[in-house]
Amino acid sequence: MGGTTLYRTLRLHRFEPEMLADVVSQGKLEHFLMGSEPCDVLHEHWEDGVVLLDHAKYSFKAWVRGEFSDDRLCIGFIRDHLSPCWINGTEVRIDQIVVFAEHSELAYRAERDTHWVATQVSREYLQAMTLEMLGRELELPTQGMKKYEPLPETMAQLRRVFDDFTMLLRRDEVAVECYKEMLIFAMVGALASAPNRSSNAELARLQVALQTVKRLRHSSSPIWRCPTQAETLPVC
Repeated sequence: MGGTTLYRTLRLHRFEPEMLADVVSQGKLEHFLMGSEPCDVLHEHWEDGVVLLDHAKYSFKAWVRGEFSDDRLCIGFIRDHLSPCWINGTEVRIDQIVVFAEHSELAYRAERDTHWVATQVSREYLQAMTLEMLGRELELPTQGMKKYEPLPETMAQLRRVFDDFTMLLRRDEVAVECYKEMLIFAMVGALASAPNRSSNAELARLQVALQTVKRLRHSSSPIWRCPTQAETLPVC
């Protein structure tokens, strides 16, 4: 069950970097500009007390450091970029996912026009969704970060569901609550498909689950557990 639903946007033009200190909800992050490019940001945030989603696109090269919340995992991936990013000393490409344990540190460097996505959930919630989908739990880091390389089709599915979810956010539709679970299931599917993580039987079950997600994306009557009315706040 979620709490009050909140959606907000942040659009900054030629801003001071200090304005991004809390751009990831409940995180403590510092942003530093690299170069002389225009300092513009488009950021969106959505939360319902269970899932917290932040994503943003910067017009500049950036260096970000800090630490995440002490009660949630952070699942991050790059939606679009001009070149790979560097996170905690390792290169991260568009076909990879990074999972940060609770209270872990972040050192992130990216080129201009990088579109990043960060979803925060409790470990218990994510594993409960994994058990529902796959019948087993995911292997997740207990400290620091871990990088995963999902199968191409599961990563593509995650990007499609993310795009649908953010489109619904802007339209302020009740269906966004339904797509929240689809987004988490798509993340679980991508993480579970990473090489050397799943048996053949588990991969077969994963394919069935992914087909279900695909059908529901195109269904006019989602079967996910949804509230009868979504409570939202006005867009900033």
